[in-house]
Formats: sequence, C-alpha cells, structure tokens
Amino acid sequence: MAENLEDLIVEQRPSRFEKAVLAQFDGTDAWAWQPDAQVDVLERWCLGLGAMVQLGARSLVDLDLPEQRELIDEGYALTVAGCDTVQTAIDKALGGQKMRLSQSWLHAWCLQSADPEERRQFRKVMQGLSRDQGGA
Repeated sequence: MAENLEDLIVEQRPSRFEKAVLAQFDGTDAWAWQPDAQVDVLERWCLGLGAMVQLGARSLVDLDLPEQRELIDEGYALTVAGCDTVQTAIDKALGGQKMRLSQSWLHAWCLQSADPEERRQFRKVMQGLSRDQGGA
C-alpha cells in the first residue's frame, strides 16, 4: 500500500493565502498592518470572514477542502484591503441576514481565545465593529 502512495499525490497550485504565507516566511511583509499574526490564527480569521460574507451563519462543518480554500482566499482579500473594507463586507452580509454583529457566530468566534494575545488585533477589529453597531 505505502509503495503506491506517491501515485496518489495530486499537486495543487498554492492559494493566494498560501502564497502570502510563503512570502512572509521569505521575509516579506505580506500584510504590513498585521506583522505579528500567527499563521494559523490568520487562516482561521480569513476562513471565518470569508464564510460570514459568502455563507452567512451556515455551519462550516460540511465544507470540503476546496470550499474552505476559496473562503480563506475571500477572507484574506478582504483583510488585506483594510478595516474599512472588512467592515463594509460584514455590514453587507449582516444586513442581508437581518442580524446584528453582536448576535452573530463570527463575533463570538473572533472574541473567544484561550490566549488573548494571539488574537489581539483581530479582537480589536471585531470589538470596534460591534461598538459601531451599538453592541456590547
């Protein structure tokens, strides 16, 4: 079985997110406003943001890997465009769902953290968006 494993490997082109991560590892600032982000935290942020904008409050459990990669790329594109773009995209998504940010799963997901430091910058963004909507 193991001898046939090599035949099963399917090469994929890196996503935009993966290219940015590789650029960061090469010493390039892929996102100057967030140089201290852990890659896994940034990836989860991008997945959550892409999912909120594209899918609303739908569960991510049943998504396959290509769908997750697409959502990560969507969230990454919004993130590097800046906080105003993130806010506009989230407001539009929430408006379509007729729900407030403080009631959404994204708000709860973003603010939860066993280690507050690892999500500090993303928490600030979401807390600001929540305050702007009159939330807690």
